[in-house]
Amino acid sequence: MEDSVSGFISSLEQKSSVGQGEDAAAAGMLAEELTAIRSIYGDDKLELMDSSGDALKKGKAFVLNVPLTCNEQEISLRLRIDLPENYPTTLSNPTLQLLNRYVGNRKVDTTAHDVIASIFSKDTSTGIVWEKNTAMLFEGIEYASDYLREWYEQGCKPDDSPETNPTDAQVDDARPKNPEVSSTKSIPVVCSDRVVERKSEFLGHAAQINHPDDVPIVLSSILESDKRIQRATHPLIHAWVCRTSDEILHHDCDDDGETAAGTRLAHLLSVLGVENAIVVVTRWYGGVLLGADRFKQINRVARQALTRAQLVSPKTS
Repeated sequence: MEDSVSGFISSLEQKSSVGQGEDAAAAGMLAEELTAIRSIYGDDKLELMDSSGDALKKGKAFVLNVPLTCNEQEISLRLRIDLPENYPTTLSNPTLQLLNRYVGNRKVDTTAHDVIASIFSKDTSTGIVWEKNTAMLFEGIEYASDYLREWYEQGCKPDDSPETNPTDAQVDDARPKNPEVSSTKSIPVVCSDRVVERKSEFLGHAAQINHPDDVPIVLSSILESDKRIQRATHPLIHAWVCRTSDEILHHDCDDDGETAAGTRLAHLLSVLGVENAIVVVTRWYGGVLLGADRFKQINRVARQALTRAQLVSPKTS
C-alpha cells in the first residue's frame, strides 16, 4: 500500500509531466527534493501532515525524524517542515520547527527553538539565505542537526570558555605520545590568519609531511608554539595524508572533540587533491553556538594555511 508521502510525490510528478509553466516546474523540483530526503534519511522518517487538497496551492507540512549522534548517544530529532504555497518557486521561505522538548536529557530552551525557526531567512548574518527556485531543505536540515549537536554537547560540558586554564595533566594528555619520534627533527609549519566569528576564534596550520611519523612532530610543535593554543577548547582538529616511498597512501583525522570536524578536513584534503600534508585547526569557543557556520570557518582557515604553505594553488583553493 502506497504511503501518503509516496502518493504526494506521485501527484507532484504527474503535475510536473502534464502541466506547464511555473506550477509544473515547482512540482518537479519539490518531487525531486522530497525523494532525495527520503533516500538520505529513510522512507519511513518523513511524514506528511495533511495529504488533502492541491499538491502545491495549499502549502504542505511534513515531520522528519532525523537521527543524531551526540556524545556517543543516539538521539532522534523531530523537525516540522512547513512549505509555502508554490514552493520552491515562491519568494516565501520554508520554515523549520523543532518539536522535541528534550534533546537527549537536555531540555530544549527558547534560544534553540528560535535558531531552528530562523534557519531560512533573507538575513545574510544568520542561518541560510533563502533563494527562490533553489532546493535548500537538505541544507537547512543539516544546519539544524549541526547546531543542535553542538548545542547539546556544549550543554553537557561544565565550562567550555576559551579562558579556562587546563591542568598540567590535561595539557600533557593533549600532546601526541610517540617516544620513538625524534625531538630534534624540525618541520616548518605555516599559519593562517586568525578568524573571529561571534566570539569564537579559529586558526589554521599546515605543513608538508613525508611519513606518518611526522604527524606527532607537527602537532607537538603547534602546541608548544603558543600556550594559548594549549588552552583552546579544540586545540588540534586535524587531518593528514601522505604517500610513503613504498607508494602506500596513509591518512587519518581527529575531531579533537569538535564532532565531524576532522572528517570534514579529511574531505577537504581529498577534494583539493593534496598529498603529503597535514592541516590543523584550533578553535577557541566563545560562548555563542555557531551551528554549521563553524565548519565554514574551519574550512576557511584550513584552506588559507594550505595555500600559504604552497601545498595547494590559490586557484584550486
